[in-house]
Amino acid sequence: MNLALNAIRRDRRLVPIDAASPIAARDNEGWEPGLLAAVRGLPADRRAVVALRYGMDLSPAEIADAMSLPIGTVHSRLARGLADLRARLEVPDAR
Repeated sequence: MNLALNAIRRDRRLVPIDAASPIAARDNEGWEPGLLAAVRGLPADRRAVVALRYGMDLSPAEIADAMSLPIGTVHSRLARGLADLRARLEVPDAR
C-alpha cells in the first residue's frame, strides 16, 4: 500500500487500480465490473481514498494517518469520489 501511495504522490498521475490498489489484493471479490471501471476512472487522490475505505475497510482516521492527510481532506475526497461514482454509474443521490 505504501509503495502505491508513494507512486501516486511522486508521479501525480493515474495509477491503474489493478496494479496499486488494496482492491486488487482481494482479487476484486464482490466488486461488480462496472464499479471497478468507474473506480479506475476516478482521479488518483479520490481513487486512493475510496479504495482504502471500501477495499480495505479502513476508517477515515486510519486513511488520514496512512496518507498523512488532515481528516477533513479525507472526508472531502471520499465525498467527492462517491459523488463522481454516483454520476458515472447514474445512481440517484441517497439523500
